Amino acid sequence: APPIELVEIEGLPSQEMPISASRVRQLLAKNDLTAIAPLVPAVTLHYLQNLLEHSRQDAAARQKTPA
Repeated sequence: APPIELVEIEGLPSQEMPISASRVRQLLAKNDLTAIAPLVPAVTLHYLQNLLEHSRQDAAARQKTPA
């Protein structure tokens, strides 16, 4: 296999604070896409929106299934 090179890049600053993946995960846990939107690229926001929607659909389906 060809060698893999790791290139670490700094997060872009947002409102004078570096963007933190931990912060985005905290906001995602709160379903706060409004706060996430300025922190991530549009394609990432779209992915997270779909992720939350599928999570909601899965939860709704589990509630309908008799125990």
